[in-house]
Amino acid sequence: MPKQLYGHKNPRSKIPSSTEDSSGWLTLMAGLPEDKRHAAIVRAAEEVSLCLPDGMRDSFAAMLAESAEARRVDCDEAWVALLIELCSDFGVPLGAEEEVEGADEAERAGAVELLAALRRHKVVSREPPPPPPLRQGDAVLAVLQEDGDWHEAIVESLKLPPSGGGAPRVAVRFVEWQKLQETMRHKVISMVEVADDEGAAESEGECEMCHRSMRLTFHHLVPKETHGRYLGKALPPGVSEAARAAGMEPQPSRELLNRYGAMLCRFCHSTVHRFAPNAVLAERFNTVEKLLAQPEIESFVRFASRQRIGKAGRTR
Repeated sequence: MPKQLYGHKNPRSKIPSSTEDSSGWLTLMAGLPEDKRHAAIVRAAEEVSLCLPDGMRDSFAAMLAESAEARRVDCDEAWVALLIELCSDFGVPLGAEEEVEGADEAERAGAVELLAALRRHKVVSREPPPPPPLRQGDAVLAVLQEDGDWHEAIVESLKLPPSGGGAPRVAVRFVEWQKLQETMRHKVISMVEVADDEGAAESEGECEMCHRSMRLTFHHLVPKETHGRYLGKALPPGVSEAARAAGMEPQPSRELLNRYGAMLCRFCHSTVHRFAPNAVLAERFNTVEKLLAQPEIESFVRFASRQRIGKAGRTR
C-alpha cells in the first residue's frame, strides 16, 4: 500500500516554533504549582548568588510570581525591568553596590543572569501566554507536521505534560485527511479566536496582509502600550524610513505613532498579536514586510488568503 500523503504539494521546511527566540515571548511557565514555582525561583536566586536573607527568600519568590502575573510580563525586556525593580525593593544588589561608573550596566547584567537562571529552572518559558481553553470536539486550525501549514481540524483530546508543568498538548484530527496528530497548544487555534469581530471594524477595503476585501481594523505597527518609551525620543529601528516612505514626518510624536500602522482583517490582526509581545512587535516587527517575512505569519496569512469571507467580514 502506498504511503499516505498529507498536506500540500511541495511541503516547505518546518516552521520555527513561536516558543523559540524568533517571537520574543517569555512568560511564566504555565501549569506549574505555586509551591514548585516558588522553590524554583529560590533555587535560581541561589544559583546566581543573589544575597537574599533566609527569611526573605519565600517572600521574594511569591512577589516575583505575583508581579509577573499581575503585569502580564511577556518578554525579556519586561522581565529584566521587573527583576531590577524587585531586587531594589528588597534591597538586594544585582550589580555593584556602590554608585560607580557602569553600575547600571552591572545591574542590568545581573538581572539578565538571574533571568537566565529562571529559564534554566523552568520558571519561565518561550511559550506565548496561554490561549483560551479548548474542549473536545472544538473546530480549530492546526499546523500539519507534513507541510507546516494550517488546516481545519477537530480537537480529539487534551494531554497534560507528564511533569505537570508547561502547556498541554492537543490531539487533533485533520478534517481533510482524517489524520490524527498530537501537537503543541500554540499550534492550534480555535475558530472562535480567528472569527471576525464586527464591533471592532473601522473601515472596509483590502487587508494589507492577506489581500482579501473585507472589514478591516487598524493595527498600530508600534503598539499603543509601547508609545511612552518612544515619545520625544528615538523611534524603533526601521520606523523612520518606513514612515518617510509613506509620506509621514518621521518624528517621535504621538501623531506619528497613532497614524503609523496597517489596515488588517481580524484574521490577520489577531495572528500578529499572537506572534509576539507588543514590545517585540514595536522593536523588531514594525512593518508589514517584517511581519510577512516570519514563516509562522506568512503561513497563516497564506491560509487566510484562501478562505471565503463570512458574513462578519464581508464588505457591503
